[in-house]
Amino acid sequence: MITLLGESFLMNSLINNKLQTIQYIAVGKGTARPTKKDTKLSKQTLVKQCNSRVDVNTKKLILSAKFEARELLGTSEIGILTADNILITHDIYEPVTDDLIGNDTTTIELEYNLEFTTGTIRSQWQASTVGECILYTYEPNTISSVFEKNTGNGYVRVNELSELLTRNGAYYHDVTSKNLYIRTTMDNTISNINEMTIIVQNK
Repeated sequence: MITLLGESFLMNSLINNKLQTIQYIAVGKGTARPTKKDTKLSKQTLVKQCNSRVDVNTKKLILSAKFEARELLGTSEIGILTADNILITHDIYEPVTDDLIGNDTTTIELEYNLEFTTGTIRSQWQASTVGECILYTYEPNTISSVFEKNTGNGYVRVNELSELLTRNGAYYHDVTSKNLYIRTTMDNTISNINEMTIIVQNK
């Protein structure tokens, strides 16, 4: 998720050539859901200088940095920073475990892709039969992120629809039916979903 500071940085970079450039990839062990207002990782543990390149065809800014495999053990969040430590993005992932790293002592090149996408406010939600707080809408395009404009909270993508029964602030995209299922951070139902502004960003 691009933070508010990140949005300001990217917009100002179009008109101000004196701004600092993106220099670092940071990782941490925080598990809190990222928000647009974040100014730092929840529990930052390590920062590495990164290299960057642009892929115009896929609209991606590709950043990479080298980490020792064991340095990533237990990490669960990532972000990119400018030279003066402005947090541009903040995302979370499943914690890196011993099962994944094992006794690996090699150097890993971690790649982070920042995709430039278009976002639209979605309002045609329908009640699902899965649960009262699980709503859905038709979404034929590939999704890069879902977030609430009201709260600034980004949604976590889950791999199974059933996971929404126990997790709010999350979404599931069924690639077969093309339905996008969500459960808001406030557990909105079909009766009050219009109180929440949901923005869906597509690739």
